[in-house]
Amino acid sequence: MNINLDFYRKALREVLKDVWDNLLSKSDISLLLKRLKIFLPSEYLDKELSEELSTLVGMLGILSKRWDNELYVLSFESMRKIKQLMDEINEKKLLSPIQYLKGVGPKKAKILNKLGIFNIRDLLYYFPRKYENRGTIIDIRDIVENEIFVVSGRVLNHSYIRTNKGKDILKIGIEDGTGELFLICFNREFLKDLLHIGRRVIIIGKAKYRFGEYQTGDFEYEFPEKKGFKSSLGIVPIYPLTEGIGQKEFRNIIKNSLQIYSPYLYDPIPFEIRENKNLISLPIALRDIHFPFLEDDFSLYERRRASSQRRFIFEEFFLFQLPFALKKKSYIRKKGIAFLFREELLDNFKKKLPFSLTNAQERVIGEIIDDMKRPHPMNRLIQGDVGSGKTVVASFAMLLAHNNSYQSAIMAPTEILAE
Repeated sequence: MNINLDFYRKALREVLKDVWDNLLSKSDISLLLKRLKIFLPSEYLDKELSEELSTLVGMLGILSKRWDNELYVLSFESMRKIKQLMDEINEKKLLSPIQYLKGVGPKKAKILNKLGIFNIRDLLYYFPRKYENRGTIIDIRDIVENEIFVVSGRVLNHSYIRTNKGKDILKIGIEDGTGELFLICFNREFLKDLLHIGRRVIIIGKAKYRFGEYQTGDFEYEFPEKKGFKSSLGIVPIYPLTEGIGQKEFRNIIKNSLQIYSPYLYDPIPFEIRENKNLISLPIALRDIHFPFLEDDFSLYERRRASSQRRFIFEEFFLFQLPFALKKKSYIRKKGIAFLFREELLDNFKKKLPFSLTNAQERVIGEIIDDMKRPHPMNRLIQGDVGSGKTVVASFAMLLAHNNSYQSAIMAPTEILAE
């Protein structure tokens, strides 16, 4: 039997989401369970994913017959498994090869591969290097050399420029009643038919004044009768690209990917953290980082772009710090030594010093005491300038260990300090 895999995965994802919502609200799941069983046995999922789905159906079967506090853990485990299944389904979708995206294909995929774009996720996270404010349409006579312009005119004529090597380059004249602009079409012979004489066209680019006329070889074109042509006006993202693909074409590819794959985006930052840090969700952040110019208000554009940038900066640091936090969490679960501390030990230590401890030293020693009193290993770094008093703080930690009949050692990298 032929089946659309995209439709299959989307349908499964929707049923899983409904089951999730019902478990969350402790509602009846019996009807949803019947819908879920339709997906089994599944030859359209890999073996591991199919087994996970079977396990989930079995767990939900128990929950559909009775619900009490004893089964709360089972419901929690079911929700965890649902989330895992949804993530894996989404991941497979977003890891689809880039060549299968509408408007790409094998040939264009090879060009995108040069940019490090191999799948949908790579594409969505390929951010603009800058934004151009293309403003509004102006008259050709108001063009300023080397500044971005947008003009609307009619194709006036076609001609050719002969190079020193004998090669002919297409030259297209555009007029709007106030002046003329000439397009120098390097390796773009196809424009002769597309921009036929008399056709109305919008040109975006930068021009130079040469031989008594304005010329541009770096330009984009739009047709005013074409739906969506305004997306090339206003504030436009500019991407770091390579030969074989232009800005306009790449923007269309990005736009297609956002429209098709937004439902499959899984946000790695939990909802509670996003709420606490006032961060926008991943689909909105991706839309705004690529296309923040959906509004005419420039100040609104700045706020939207800033919000999306802030979210991705946080995400980068969050994902970088998360493994360390998890490692620390597992580390503090290990059994350690709970040192016995008496206040007089610290008092006697301070009396023997020829100087008084600073507030910072007192605070850090207090934190170390709290750490050493816990039955978990201490993992602490003391940072400070040379001569700020780090050694005396470490000395008290050693004294506390000694007072509990334990040994300690101090290592001083004298060679490094000498340098």
